[in-house]
Amino acid sequence: IDAVGNRSTASTASLTVDNTGPSVTNVTAVQNNGSFKAGDQINILVNFDETVIYTPSSGSLTLTLETGANDAVVAYSSGSGSQSLVFTYTVVGGATNHTSADLDYKNTGSLVVTNPATLQDAQGNNATLTLVDPGATSSLGSAKNLVIDTTSPTAAVTYSSAGPYNSTETVTITATFNEALVTTPKIALSGAATLTATAMTKSSATVYTYTYTVPAGDGTQTVALSVGTDVAGNVITSAPSSGATFEMDNTAPTNQNTVFASASTKKGGATVTIVSSGTASNEVWFAPAGTETFSAGATMTTAASGTATSIAAPATAGTYKLYVIDAVGNRSTASTASLTVDNTAPTAAITYSPAGPYRNGGANVTITATFNEAMA
Repeated sequence: IDAVGNRSTASTASLTVDNTGPSVTNVTAVQNNGSFKAGDQINILVNFDETVIYTPSSGSLTLTLETGANDAVVAYSSGSGSQSLVFTYTVVGGATNHTSADLDYKNTGSLVVTNPATLQDAQGNNATLTLVDPGATSSLGSAKNLVIDTTSPTAAVTYSSAGPYNSTETVTITATFNEALVTTPKIALSGAATLTATAMTKSSATVYTYTYTVPAGDGTQTVALSVGTDVAGNVITSAPSSGATFEMDNTAPTNQNTVFASASTKKGGATVTIVSSGTASNEVWFAPAGTETFSAGATMTTAASGTATSIAAPATAGTYKLYVIDAVGNRSTASTASLTVDNTAPTAAITYSPAGPYRNGGANVTITATFNEAMA
């Protein structure tokens, strides 16, 4: 406008006055939905409605994530001069042990600029840092399903019987895990012998069974698990949470000659005195020499328990040995002493002296009975 009030037309160029700072539109992540273990990185994007410029000076720009008992404070990584700021989160395990079923920031005030740092638009307007409620539309939890799992799977181990086991047995080991696995676990046994059980069947997402034949030797076998991983990639804990050990016993009893020390002859079914084998779970048998499979019957008898001090003689006449069998089936050799079962009644030949005939009041008569065997 000149001195006398003549006014030009409007300029072609425009001046825009902007007094409104940038604000967050949404929070998301570069990574796809999935599970993440300790050491994995997740790039979280905080998106604004216009370009933002971060000037750190000596301050900071952080985003606080809710990760179980220990929150994760994640520092700004990149993106100044664009509409998306990147915060690179490294999952932490160990004592800190981050966990989350669906990763999200902690609250609406989780995005923080610490003075003298600034987060502004090109005109110098400060950004509004308020986020939507966690889990709400436009939040990280709504945008992506990111599971944080830094805990190794564990298993409780059980066996097909209480044990101990000997080398005649095939043992089934069942490992029940506390979560589903995505790679097949293996099981190793180390004790008196070193074994690896590789025969495996999977009866559910969390239950695996292994079979192996027990080797010779005695002692404790320690179960260790390896290789298997969960969805996040955590490797299973090598030591089971329960059932980590079991016993092997391949040593046969050797006290059969103490239990039955001296030869004896009895009628079938008669009581034979023996010495206790010392262990109630033992079995004590009379059976023919060379017996390997024991079953009560006319030619085999067993004592009431391993601590019994008597046993019935077999019903059938013959010669028998005593055997001691322990709780896992280890069998002693045959006793040195034998039991003879004699069911035949003795017979006798009768003679008289003098030859007779005799009369009342005459000489004394001697009657002699000669038996076919010694009499008790």
